[in-house]
Amino acid sequence: MNYKAITIILVIVFLCLGRENATAAVQDTLITDERHIREQLQLAEDLFNSDIRQSLIHSRQALAGANVIHSEMLIAESELMVGKCFDYLGANIEALENLKHALAIYDSLNMASQKTNALRLIGNIYYYAAEYGLAMRYYKEVHLNSIALKDTSLMIHAMIGEGSIYGNTGKYDSAIILFRDAFRLSKAIGDKATEVQCLFFIGDVYIELKKPDSALTIFGEVEREYDLEKINSRYLPSLYNSKTFAYILKRNADSARYYNRKTSETLRKYPRTAIQTYCLFNRFRIDTLEHNYLSAIQSYMRYNSVNDSINKESLKYQLANFEIVYELEKKEREIDRLTHENILKDLSLKQRRIIN
Repeated sequence: MNYKAITIILVIVFLCLGRENATAAVQDTLITDERHIREQLQLAEDLFNSDIRQSLIHSRQALAGANVIHSEMLIAESELMVGKCFDYLGANIEALENLKHALAIYDSLNMASQKTNALRLIGNIYYYAAEYGLAMRYYKEVHLNSIALKDTSLMIHAMIGEGSIYGNTGKYDSAIILFRDAFRLSKAIGDKATEVQCLFFIGDVYIELKKPDSALTIFGEVEREYDLEKINSRYLPSLYNSKTFAYILKRNADSARYYNRKTSETLRKYPRTAIQTYCLFNRFRIDTLEHNYLSAIQSYMRYNSVNDSINKESLKYQLANFEIVYELEKKEREIDRLTHENILKDLSLKQRRIIN
């Protein structure tokens, strides 16, 4: 069976269904006034964690309306929301396209907070593409901007991004320090969703350190103290996936298989391509642990098929191109700024001469 072909077909069908539904919805009720466009964006945000397909439809409706009324602000907000939806689904190329459009508009409008948020989301795409050096550059820029803006939420997300990179590059102590600091800040501002995210990442670092009991203690705290269905349901597959691996490390195949099944069940309700790849790889690990080698081979083939579908060379090519264009545009803006300053200085000098 060609699992790679099946996976690609399923992804194409999913995206096409989303596009067809969105197009039909837009044709039926094209929204061309600001209030209703903002209502669509709010609906997209509200549904983001519970029904990603509907969220994508509403955000694309908003984008279509914003383009009709030529509102740069609403176009940027809609592009950002569409990009977030595609990023959630693992459609990284599409996500990058929308996010870079939003970034360009926010930059041209000198909207520092919104621009910084777009930079954060682009940093996430680099991170999931394992381009850690580039991702860190974006997270560092977000961190500096958040300090200047005195925006605690953006600062927390920058710290989480930096900590994630440290965790993936073997700097575990630095990762845990950042996650704990981010957790304290999240608790201070009452951001339950981010508290959960920080705890998850601390648990995952313990897994990397081969300390499954410490990881399971953290994951148990998450299950006891937080209602994930209400706070952020898309964390459920991540929780069960991480618990699966912790039990694999403990060589407890029964518990590992139980949580692997729970991961699959929640992924059907809250689909996330990146988590699905980890889920499939954990299934391969469980089969290997139980010496079910034929099943292990099949699990690995499924994992490899999905993993290949989301790690295309075209994504890395697009990311590299975007980085070049973004740097060039930054330099051009700097040149324009300096030119503008020189013109003002020249005019000021002429004015003083006239006065004299």
